[in-house]
Amino acid sequence: MADPVSQRARMRRALAASALLLACAPVQALGPRAPFEAPRPAAVAASGAETGPTAAPVGGGSTGLSGVHLAPSGNAALIDGLWWPLGGTPRGARLVAVQRHQVQLRHAGGRLETLALHPAAHAAPARAPNPSSPTPAQPR
Repeated sequence: MADPVSQRARMRRALAASALLLACAPVQALGPRAPFEAPRPAAVAASGAETGPTAAPVGGGSTGLSGVHLAPSGNAALIDGLWWPLGGTPRGARLVAVQRHQVQLRHAGGRLETLALHPAAHAAPARAPNPSSPTPAQPR
């Protein structure tokens, strides 16, 4: 039969180890499954960073549309280095639409401005093949 004192000591160690594992469970990273939450303007203002259109762009001077966030909780757009929720006022205009590759801003006069996520890809015309290029050799 086992000594009751050593049996209690083993039980305490097992309980302590179990408690330690349970305490560490919430700090495990979710990795790629982690949900993306765009920073809220109120949270940024509370941290002391500027939230208006005069703030310095994120990433060393990025201007224009740099990213979009589409989610059931609310769409947002990264314009001039700042995250703007739908209804926000980047560049003094209201953000009225956030789509996969573009956003739309409505200015005070009613003018609708569209910012494309990849303007070079949308603006580049299709190019015809170069006629002076040699054709591949035919197998014999």
